[in-house]
Amino acid sequence: MTQDEVFDNIEDSKYNPPSSTAIVAMVGFIIVGVGVVISLILDFRLLYIYKRLTYGSSDLYESLMLIQYVKAFIIVISIIGAITAYIAFCVWLKRIYESIFKEDDYRNYPPIWSVVGWLIPVMNFFVPLVIVIRVWKGLWKRVEPDERLHSGIDLPIFWWIAHLVMAIMPIVLMIVGAYFIMAPAGSLQTSLTYNAPVNMLYFQMARKIFGALPAMIMGTILVSKLQGLHKKWDKKILHDMTKAANETESIDLLP
Repeated sequence: MTQDEVFDNIEDSKYNPPSSTAIVAMVGFIIVGVGVVISLILDFRLLYIYKRLTYGSSDLYESLMLIQYVKAFIIVISIIGAITAYIAFCVWLKRIYESIFKEDDYRNYPPIWSVVGWLIPVMNFFVPLVIVIRVWKGLWKRVEPDERLHSGIDLPIFWWIAHLVMAIMPIVLMIVGAYFIMAPAGSLQTSLTYNAPVNMLYFQMARKIFGALPAMIMGTILVSKLQGLHKKWDKKILHDMTKAANETESIDLLP
């Protein structure tokens, strides 16, 4: 790295994402993840209560209402945690994206897409993943020049698949719910409708197990990994800067 490149990187350090933003994102993901686990435990309890109620046990109605109230409280906390986490994540990702790429390297995705890419319909199915993969590859390239030592993109891919599951499952849930409600009398659907609370609960649990929980876990790992790579890059820049300064000082001391 030449001295000019070192100072270019130092100039780019104004975009360096603060660790506090990454910490906020990770804490938010952890809060949501814990909420999902608690909610799943309550869902298993609800399944037990629904089955007991099917057999005519009326002494569990108070427990049923209590669990519903607790779940509502957990949902509120999880929503607040998710909003906080994703706002922090988007801001932090945008700062990293800006620190890695120059303006002529943005191609079709300027840094603002790190934020608006989550909001525009259709595009929010792939743009966030594209941004994360570009940041992932960009940091590995700067930290480790030997591509054979780079980590693959498995983590970002699986992280995004979990998000797609979270997004698609509610749509499936609505379709199945409408199917139960519109079932003609005497049909198989009618018997399923009788157990609709249990069937809907199964879908909700599947969304948490295969979507929300993996997304929060992998999101926390992803932020931690990217932040670690960025810190290694900062240390490399500092090392190169010190080396360039020492070389310049040695040249100045020559007679």
